[in-house]
This record gives sequence, structure tokens and C-alpha cells, in this order.
Amino acid sequence: MCLGCLLFTGCGYQFGRSGQLPPGMAVVHIPPIKNPTNETELSAILTNDLIGEFVKNGYAVTAAKDKSDGELIGGIGSVKTRTVSRVGDHTALERRVEITTAFKLRDSAGNVLWTANEITESEAYPISADEILTEDSRRAAISTLSKRLAEKIFNLLSDRFVE
Repeated sequence: MCLGCLLFTGCGYQFGRSGQLPPGMAVVHIPPIKNPTNETELSAILTNDLIGEFVKNGYAVTAAKDKSDGELIGGIGSVKTRTVSRVGDHTALERRVEITTAFKLRDSAGNVLWTANEITESEAYPISADEILTEDSRRAAISTLSKRLAEKIFNLLSDRFVE
């Protein structure tokens, strides 16, 4: 499992709380996000970013489902890349990667408290004649997207339970 997951899950580390989860939900289990796409590292990246977002907002995250008040289960539905600018008919200057996810929050009894489908974000990245630079730019865009998705998922979830 990822180092980031272990760092946040083992100690129950918390920051100050800003959003609000359902009453009584202070410890959340976030298992690895399902990822049927070819982006093999995306599951670990997004899982770690989600854990970081929950911790940043004052919630403890645990690796042990039986020690949690609830579980956030999610999956990546698609990762799409398309050209957004080009020179001539065959030379791309910029591409956009788009990630679509779906999540649900369950309480410890398994009751679904919240569901969100089609949570999507996208990010553009430059194309270079050097394939390694292009791949680095794509990875940086995916990293940015993952952080943005984690924040969006937490905000959508916590906005649902505002009193």
C-alpha cells in the first residue's frame, strides 16, 4: 500500500475541521479507489489525495474498516485525453486530460448516506517534441487533477450535511 496511506491511516492524525460529515462520523475508512483504466498509478494518487483532504479537514482516516464510523468507496469511470490546440492538421500543441469518478459514503452499518456520480475534472498540458517531457507534463496534469478531484469530492460530500 502507498506510503501516504500508511502515514495518515496509522496515527489518526487530524487538522482543524472545516466541512461537515454526518453526525457521529469522525473516523472514515477510504479503501483504494477502483481503477479499471490503463492509468495504473491513478488509484494510489487519488486515494492518497482523498486521505489528505479528509485529514486536512479534521477527520481521522483509518485503514481498518471495522474501526471506522463510515467508508468512502469510489471508482474511476474514465480517463480521456483529447487535443485542444494544434498547429496545422497533424501537430498537437496542447492536450487535455479528463478524469470522471463516482463515490458513495456508507455508515458502519452499510447504509448509503451520500452518492455522487460523474464527478469530473480536466486539466490541459503542453505537448513537446520530446516524448519524455510530454509524459512528465501529462503526469503533472493528472497530479493536479487528483488534488482538485479530492477537494471537490470532499466539498460535495460535506456540503450535503451542512446544518
